[in-house]
Amino acid sequence: MTDARGLTGTKSKVITVQPRPNQAPEADFEWTPAEPEAGDVVTFTATATDPDDPPDTPFTYEWDFDSDGTVDATGEEVTHTYAAAGTYTVTLTVTDARGAETEVQQDVTVAEAVNEPPQVTALDIDPADPEVNQEVTFTATTTDPEDDEITDWEWDFDGDGTADATTATNTATHTYTSAGFYTVRVRAKDGGGSDSFGPWYEQELYVRGTGAAAIGTRLTQNPVAAEAVIEFFAPEGATDLRL
Repeated sequence: MTDARGLTGTKSKVITVQPRPNQAPEADFEWTPAEPEAGDVVTFTATATDPDDPPDTPFTYEWDFDSDGTVDATGEEVTHTYAAAGTYTVTLTVTDARGAETEVQQDVTVAEAVNEPPQVTALDIDPADPEVNQEVTFTATTTDPEDDEITDWEWDFDGDGTADATTATNTATHTYTSAGFYTVRVRAKDGGGSDSFGPWYEQELYVRGTGAAAIGTRLTQNPVAAEAVIEFFAPEGATDLRL
């Protein structure tokens, strides 16, 4: 500063500029499936916001899937597979661009894996229109959800609820001694963990008398005296059918 007669004077002060406060980000996470089983691939997704203005982005994400202190994965969305059932504490650490961090923990319960039994999806019958005392070959198409080895097939050739045969392959034979309609049922069991039979698969079969035509009718419903449902059947591919 200089006065009117040219004299000068100075005055100085030290000004300290503090960095703006850095608040930790706010974070959370979710996972799918919500109720995983052992062996499932679990997807973890993080969400994070920063209360500072402007926000201190980008964020970094570190995951510890069993809280053993080791970072198992990084990223906003990650996957992990738990080999064994149990309850695991998952820790997510989110750090903002200036180093402030937040730690979030949640417990993930992993159930024992359920081994599903095999399913019979189709049944081939040969011949398709057998006669009495003619050997019939049944072949079941079967799948297993876990691709386990299928070890047993159980057969009920007349639909009476009693297993008539158990085979180690998907093929069985049976000979009918009486003509009529039969409900053929088959189910399968695997050897990979379920150790139980799957649901019955059913298919209807008409066994005709010796030399009889593979065509006919039957009454399937008779709800009232004046009404009825009659089913007509004929060999596959038959043409020029007349009632």
